[in-house]
Amino acid sequence: MSLPPNDPEFQLAGREKSIGDDIEAEIRFHLEAQAALLIEQGWRPEEAREEAKRRFGSVERTRHDLRHIDGEIRRRRRLVESLHTVAGEWRVAWRSLRRSPSYALVVIGTLGLAIGANATMFGVVDRLLLRPPSGIVAPEEVRRVTVARWSENHLTDPWDAISYPAFTYLRDNTSSFALVAAATPTTFSVGTGVAAKPAHGILATGSYFDLLGGTPRLGRFFTDAEDQPPSGTPVVVVGESFWEQHLGGNPGVIGQPIQLNGKPFEVIGVARLGFTGTDLAPIDLWVPIHAGRIGSDGWRTCRGCQFLNAFVRLKPGVTLDRATADATRGYQLGHADQRPFEAKAVPALNPLTTYEGAPSGAVAAWLFGVTLMVLLIACANVANIVLARGLVRGGEAAIRQALGVSRWQLARQLAIESVAVTTLGAVLGLGVAAGGSRLIRGYLLPGVAFDHPPIDLRVLAVTAAVTIAAAVIATFWPMFRSTRLDLAAALHGAGRATSFSATRVRAGLLLAQTTLSTALVIGAGLFVRSVSNIEGLDLGIDVKSA
Repeated sequence: MSLPPNDPEFQLAGREKSIGDDIEAEIRFHLEAQAALLIEQGWRPEEAREEAKRRFGSVERTRHDLRHIDGEIRRRRRLVESLHTVAGEWRVAWRSLRRSPSYALVVIGTLGLAIGANATMFGVVDRLLLRPPSGIVAPEEVRRVTVARWSENHLTDPWDAISYPAFTYLRDNTSSFALVAAATPTTFSVGTGVAAKPAHGILATGSYFDLLGGTPRLGRFFTDAEDQPPSGTPVVVVGESFWEQHLGGNPGVIGQPIQLNGKPFEVIGVARLGFTGTDLAPIDLWVPIHAGRIGSDGWRTCRGCQFLNAFVRLKPGVTLDRATADATRGYQLGHADQRPFEAKAVPALNPLTTYEGAPSGAVAAWLFGVTLMVLLIACANVANIVLARGLVRGGEAAIRQALGVSRWQLARQLAIESVAVTTLGAVLGLGVAAGGSRLIRGYLLPGVAFDHPPIDLRVLAVTAAVTIAAAVIATFWPMFRSTRLDLAAALHGAGRATSFSATRVRAGLLLAQTTLSTALVIGAGLFVRSVSNIEGLDLGIDVKSA
């Protein structure tokens, strides 16, 4: 059975046959020309043809090389033609958008604001809930200890504060941890007299820096030898920002004293920029807990004085279940003589990325969910606009198909237009994210140390993913759907039958927008009501006059 002349396989076979004939003719020409030259030099015809073949070399290798060269030329030609075609389609897409500036501005603005809001909130959630504090070696091995205690015959929510005796129980009665450390935030008065200024600090046990495993920029960190009771050694490690702003960035500061709470402390090290230890708040100073603790020494033996945050580093090969059981045994062993409140307490080991007990983390997660809902609403809105535009341009699409433009070519043209508007929306979204991140960091989360710029590779990756999802939901699918035309009906103006299905889709999108918007409004109302209820709590004191 022969193939019709217009069949692609027939055309391909014909092209391959033509190429093969050209190659054979080229090889034959060279052999005959060489043989004729030898005959002119006095060779007999048979010997001349054999010598010509010998001098020519492998015919099969030459045939293969010529086919490869021809294939490369054809591939490059197709690439150039494709680039010219795509460039032309991009020009058509830009002309189409320029003819409809209101459509372009609405779609780009809607997608840009939604994408920017998601990129902004992801940057915040990434810092609070996903990214561990910087400057820690193997942060996945470091765990934050929280304790659920018994109260009225049930376990309370985990609490991240324990007493100093509880810390010593975990340190001295467990075998699953390479190191156990504890720390608590405090505020120091730096300087003397009216020139004294407050500074954010950490009181930490001597094993704190060894557990984290980082290295300072200058000097060294303090050790267990400088955190021995009763008073420890008055040394201090300063943060790089504090060192530059208050100590002039002088590398000779190591060994010099500074006044903390009216006492001299020797500067032994400068932490690297962005290092905040196990906290997310900016830290200026780190002091051994026995040297910096103010007041009586009762806190060393008080099992009810729960003010320390405990951290452990797992030994290699120790599973989390085994380490948790070991921590539970050690903690309960130290409180065996107490009531069930502590004697049956259950410690848990949480990764540093789960910012346990931080209200800002919970609020950030909630806001990220809200921005995702806003993105869905924006996508439904844009999809409705694109569908409406597709109905208006149905006649244009029908005429182009009648003139020979295939449905694939028409869909590709619409896809390029979608890429154009979503790309511009993503660029606008990055601008919104840059400004929004600075606003949130400066005004809503001033107590969180952000150690990365507003737009980094992780934010760019999430923005790209959100942009692709928004493009598929909001523009690609509606535009591809608009190419499914009844050509005869569209050319005769009978678009009602074909637009009925599109109208149902638009109604569904409108219903989705209404549903999501209603859920968003209800959530916002509940949030405002919760805030109002908190403000109305009776604290037992007059906070305005306090």
